[in-house]
Amino acid sequence: MALLALVVAPLPSHAAPASTSDEPVIVVGLGAMRWREVNAAATPHLLSLLSEPSAAAGSLVVRSVATLTCPADGWLTVSAGRRATAEPRGTACAGIATRHSPARAADWATYVQTATDQDYGAIPGTLGSLLASREISTSALGPGAVLALTQTDGLLADPTLADPDPLTPETISAALPDLLTAGTRVIAIDAASKIDDITRLGHGADASPATSDNDITTALDANLGAALAAARSYATTSGTPVRIVAAGLHDRHTRPYLHVFVTARITPDGAVSPASEADVHLISSTSTRQPGIAQSTDLLPSIASWLGVPTPATAVGSPIKDAAAELIPLADFLAGQVDYDVHLDRSRAAVPWFYPGYIILVLALFAVSARALRAPRVSQLAPRRHRFLALWAGTALAMPLGVYLVDLLPWWRAGAALAPVLGLLGALAFAIGLSALALAVTSRAARGLAGGRGVLIRAVAAPALLATTLWLTLILDALAGAPLQRTAIMGSFATVGGRFYGMNNTSFVLLAVTSFIVAASLAAVLARFTAPTESRRRQRAAAAFVAIGLVTVVIDGTPSIGADFGGPPALIPGFAIATLVALGVALSLRRILAILAATVAAAFAISYLDYLRPPAQRSHLGRFMQSVFDGELIQVVGRKASANLHILTNSYFTILLAAALLILTAFLLGARTRRRNAPNLPAAEAPYGWLLAGPDAPAARLTYLRPAALGIAVTLLIAFAVNDSGVVIPAIGLGLAVPTFIMIAHTWQAERVPSSAATHPEG
Repeated sequence: MALLALVVAPLPSHAAPASTSDEPVIVVGLGAMRWREVNAAATPHLLSLLSEPSAAAGSLVVRSVATLTCPADGWLTVSAGRRATAEPRGTACAGIATRHSPARAADWATYVQTATDQDYGAIPGTLGSLLASREISTSALGPGAVLALTQTDGLLADPTLADPDPLTPETISAALPDLLTAGTRVIAIDAASKIDDITRLGHGADASPATSDNDITTALDANLGAALAAARSYATTSGTPVRIVAAGLHDRHTRPYLHVFVTARITPDGAVSPASEADVHLISSTSTRQPGIAQSTDLLPSIASWLGVPTPATAVGSPIKDAAAELIPLADFLAGQVDYDVHLDRSRAAVPWFYPGYIILVLALFAVSARALRAPRVSQLAPRRHRFLALWAGTALAMPLGVYLVDLLPWWRAGAALAPVLGLLGALAFAIGLSALALAVTSRAARGLAGGRGVLIRAVAAPALLATTLWLTLILDALAGAPLQRTAIMGSFATVGGRFYGMNNTSFVLLAVTSFIVAASLAAVLARFTAPTESRRRQRAAAAFVAIGLVTVVIDGTPSIGADFGGPPALIPGFAIATLVALGVALSLRRILAILAATVAAAFAISYLDYLRPPAQRSHLGRFMQSVFDGELIQVVGRKASANLHILTNSYFTILLAAALLILTAFLLGARTRRRNAPNLPAAEAPYGWLLAGPDAPAARLTYLRPAALGIAVTLLIAFAVNDSGVVIPAIGLGLAVPTFIMIAHTWQAERVPSSAATHPEG
């Protein structure tokens, strides 16, 4: 119960939006406009909107079903309040239908069927039907706007201007004043119609339009200027404020980017600061929990909030709000948005080089160490070679830390070609330095300890120090809102539209593996220095696993911190089994089933309690429960299973996992195989027998590595089954755990543990 109380601690609450039922809302789609395209020459009208006293702005994540978001996808996402697409996955963007009947949208049944086939639960027309049910008048200008405001049954917004050729400032200036005067409450404008036309954009194909980005941006801004002028004129003459929203809703190039988002409440007084003196609020949304970042799925809840009507339960986003404390000068805001966009771009460019390089680093370590640690060669290598291999293993263990630390330096500003190289080399340099520092510090600290005790501490302390540092780094990052994960090469990029806060799958597996290493280290310390008897040592060791496990589960599973539904179901059984092994309790089938049942119950209890909070305050745990109650569990499980299968058959992580399993099999079964082939050979003389056999073997002296290893294995196996990253989780996990054990083994051999030093296990 104490764990549940901690895990369901409420998120900061937000006041209910004030009703602005008489104020019109104008949504202007700016195609694929990005912040790096915004400047005084190309976008004077957008800068004017940003200079409004009430202006709030940030970056919009438009990720829909596929990696790249087509124009129709962006508008259908606004319509459904969920990720939606107009094209089957993997196909090029198609144009938006414009030949409508007098009252119904063309091809609407096709759009609905395509959305249904994608298993994201999207219902195109949700926004239009919501507004119609409240008798809120709407109007659509441009084909994309038609998709946003059409009702679920295909009824069009009225009046509708579906196919201007193209939509121009003159067209908008002629239509918008009459619509506002007539009392139209919601007006959607596809300002990119036939301007930012990317119907040739393929998913992965180079099919960017011939028109330059600057020309497109200038034309989009001109259309926004016409809408802004009409809104200001109406607000001044009628005395009624107008809410205007300008947002880039789709992609243009062959890679996804963040897009502009600006909203302001145009008031009758017409006060606008010069751009050089203006301040701007950063937007915020509980769907991202990141200042200055929102998702296109947040637009439907936002429109409902501005109109003072309830958000449909099927919508997965949250209302976009002003973060009043984040008021910054406009110039600083623009520079920050561009820098963040560039940082993401450079980090993403480094990823295809980082993971293969990291895998090669680890696989080469496996291959070299498999030979170096094999008897009798292991005792013939010079200590300096063992120390070098320990440094190598420590570098593999410290690579995630290196990736996080290198982001403290502005490496991404070096240029498109050079920056990824600098980022990767910097991460490697940090990892090597951390490994060397850990080995040097722990060796110096244990120098005064004579005999086997000092050797044991030197063998274990360096990897324990590295693991503890990474564990604490991940915890502090989660408590701070995951800033390290936003842009790090091993992080979760905003453009993916997956994780904006809490523990992503990569962070989870790093946290999980290091938590067991930390627990084993703490168990060894408590057992060695605070317990006089064997039973007390076991109890203290078990307490260490319970304490570290509790902290890890709370951090990972709390909706307001880690918000990881798939984490606790893997961590709890792992730590439960590790605790039982540390206590010396036999593992029966009944005990294992009881642990699994309790884990599933706890996971669903946490998710249900999160679901009981208001929809806008739920994490994705509560939204998962909503999908269960809506009958979408099979769809969710199907998507995750499909993702797992794709990764298993198309990822280089499969190679890393296979190699890690092979090296572990060789370590664990080598002694047994050699004994079978040579029955009279002492177990300690088998290929890897020195690791396992005899009272002075590492396995006998470092007793608490065994429960840690079992806990890691159980956690990775369950996490592989319940998370959508599939083979990535055990691959990264073993890529971290195996170098830890290799580092211990090489340091052990480098120090030449004397057989007379052991009197009892040291941990």
